[in-house]
Parts: sequence; structure tokens; C-alpha cells
Amino acid sequence: MEDLRMKTEFMEIGHIRTDGEYRIEVIPRLRDGLAGLEDFGHVVVLWFADAASHIAVDQWMFDSPYRSCDHQLGIFATRGPIRPNAICSSVVKLLSVDREKGTVTIDWIDADANTPVLDIKPYHPSMDRIREVAMPPWCSHWPLWAEDSGTFDWENEFRF
Repeated sequence: MEDLRMKTEFMEIGHIRTDGEYRIEVIPRLRDGLAGLEDFGHVVVLWFADAASHIAVDQWMFDSPYRSCDHQLGIFATRGPIRPNAICSSVVKLLSVDREKGTVTIDWIDADANTPVLDIKPYHPSMDRIREVAMPPWCSHWPLWAEDSGTFDWENEFRF
């Protein structure tokens, strides 16, 4: 079996906090990096799913991982938390930024409390939005917009 491991180190820039509101707490030495972020409406958050189980090298295929999918999918065709590298991304609505406290308050994120945050980037339509998107039939009924995802019954979709 081929050994695909390599050692890479990431610096945590902060953590997710969920006590009454969703926010990212940025470590003190990086707080100046928040300057100007408050002018954006949304941000892309890269985070490490440290609580997710790690998969073995031979588990690259899933049998019908979604209820509306009747065939196997490879790990890279899914959005599940079980990944070869547990790096996840979320586009979230930015509510406020407090550089002094190092907090980025957001509307919601699909990460657990205390999850390590690796990066925050401003969401920008010229880089992050696609005009014509191709989707397979098994997920064509999913919401077209992130704003509509909050009311969609995601628990009825996933089998993992």
C-alpha cells in the first residue's frame, strides 16, 4: 500500500466559539490582520475538522452517501466531514468585527465549538461565484443559494 502521508504544519489563527452567538476568536498577534474585513458582507472560513474521524487509505468510495444518490461516490465528490485531510471551508455572513477583542461575529457556521480556524478570507463575487454551475441529478434539488440552506432539511439528505 502506498504511503500518502506527508508532514505539513498549519498555524491556527483562532477558534470557533458558539456560546450564545457564532464567532471566531482570533489569536492576539494576528488581530491587526482583521483591518478592513468589516467592509465585507461575507467571509470564507477555512477550518480544521479536528473532531471528524480520519479515514483509512482504502476508504475512498462511499455507497450511496446521499439519500437521492443510488450509486457510489468517491470522497472528492462529497461534502461530508470525513476527508483524507480534514480541511473544510464555509462561506458565512459577517455580522461584525472587533479588532481589539479579536472577534469576528458571524451568523452561523457548520463547525463545532472550539474548532481550529486556519484562515479567513473575504468573499468576493469575482472569485467565488460561478454564473453557470453543473450539478448531477441526485443533488439538483438542493438550494441554489447559501441563504436558502438554513431552512433546507439537510439531515434527510446525508447517510454519513
